[in-house]
Amino acid sequence: MKVDQFQVKISGEKIQFNVNLKDDGYGADFWSRLVLGEYEPDTICLIKRFSTPDYCFIDVGAANGAMSLIAAAMGCEVVTIEPNRQVFTVLKRNIALNPKISERIHPVNAILASDEDKALGNELIFGRGILTEITREG
Repeated sequence: MKVDQFQVKISGEKIQFNVNLKDDGYGADFWSRLVLGEYEPDTICLIKRFSTPDYCFIDVGAANGAMSLIAAAMGCEVVTIEPNRQVFTVLKRNIALNPKISERIHPVNAILASDEDKALGNELIFGRGILTEITREG
């Protein structure tokens, strides 16, 4: 499997991680924008501000895991939630390509909902219950 390496600089700190662009759905342009600080700079600032080993970052709608990888590389425990099964496969692959931080990332293939809506066959997480469980463990 081809592995592409990307390095993000956040306040002078270099964070390097691996992804596989094949079937990523986002492509090199997305990852290049992330490296240049053009993709969700406010989110990255928040991750930087709260990144400590005792902090749990919850990435809802994690997609390919870019923010989850950054948060884990900065020391956070990460719960990463992605409802789309195909995208979840990409997310898990990107996590697995980063063994130094993968143990801090806990992927969940689920949909968050405030009531008992049907969720197209995915696991449902209702209201605040699961978040309470996650923060206690993390």
